[in-house]
Amino acid sequence: MARKYVRHSDDFKRQAVERMKTCSSVRSLAKELDVQRRLLYRWKEELDPTPKEPTADVNDTGQAGRLKQEVVRLEAALGRKTLELNFFKAALQKVGARRQSKQLPGNAESTTRSGK
Repeated sequence: MARKYVRHSDDFKRQAVERMKTCSSVRSLAKELDVQRRLLYRWKEELDPTPKEPTADVNDTGQAGRLKQEVVRLEAALGRKTLELNFFKAALQKVGARRQSKQLPGNAESTTRSGK
């Protein structure tokens, strides 16, 4: 049996997200509220989004504030470099695997020999 589309109020969504923070089982809460569990998580993301990248406090002044900003900048750079490194490691492994399979006896070469 197909579920009927129900539009929930913003107040209902806020209350559901608040209860979600303190409940022991999101599955039982979803059943109690007669909504899908993934809908509760979607509401939580919409109403209480977490920042994707950490940022330093704008109000923080002085040396501590500059150091926090520098740490955030360096952590982001480290994350990017780690992604690049993982990409190149995977590419190198694929190239190595191709070279090994071409060197096995009985495999045809990738180029033809000249008629000389």
